[in-house]
Formats: sequence, structure tokens, C-alpha cells
Amino acid sequence: MESDTQGCNVPTPTRPYWIPDGVDFGNLPHDLQVAITSIVAPAYKELVLGAAPGLAQSTGVTIVHSLWLEIQDQFAIAQSGQQPDSEEDASKDRATQVGRLLRTIKAKDNASKFWVRLHEFRERYGTLPGSLDPIRRQFADEE
Repeated sequence: MESDTQGCNVPTPTRPYWIPDGVDFGNLPHDLQVAITSIVAPAYKELVLGAAPGLAQSTGVTIVHSLWLEIQDQFAIAQSGQQPDSEEDASKDRATQVGRLLRTIKAKDNASKFWVRLHEFRERYGTLPGSLDPIRRQFADEE
């Protein structure tokens, strides 16, 4: 699928760029496969592939990448609970992991709030600040 971004034909990615090409989906843990297909993939389609180019897509990428990191952290925390480490070490590791998870969730929440404000602004005014409104755009196209 191709998209035209200001006269340049750019291939539209079919998967998030932060997931390496060589990842064998079938070798991932089943629960992670379910999370990817039921959460990450639909969010990527909606917030990145379905978004307007530029700021909306960039914000969508931030949200979906944060979601991906959040899911990975959740899996890591779940797996660390099954490791037979010393109780003190396990507690410190879990605290570090939970702290990172909470920071990721906060970053995702902040990006999501910005995404909502961006869409509300576009719905209300039709353009972003600095963009040409439809009347001015008509005259700019004639030049």
C-alpha cells in the first residue's frame, strides 16, 4: 500500500517499525500473541495507519509503542513472579519493573490525552494552528 505524502510515494508500513523483521510470531508465548493481535494490532491500525499524516500519526505511534512496552513489562513482571530468586532480590527487581511499568503507563496516558485534544481541536476548527484554512489553501494552490 502506498501513501502520497506531499508528492512523495512512501510505502505504508504494515507493522510497527519497532518490531524487528525477523520476529517469528509463532514462537512468541501464546498470551503475547493474543495481546498483539487483540490489543496492539488494532491500536496500530486505528491510531497510526488510520490517522492523518504528521502530528496525529506521530502521537499515535507514541501511544502504540507505549502500549507495546506496557504489555512487555506486564509479561516480565508476571514471569519474574515465577522465578525462584531470593526474596529480597526478587522484591527489588519487581519494584524496579513496576516503577518502569507505571512510568510507561503515565507516558501513554499523557500522549493519549494530547491525541484527544488534537482531535477535538481539529473537529472544532478544522485545521491545526499554522495550517491554511480552506479559503487560504485555495489561493495558495493557485500560485
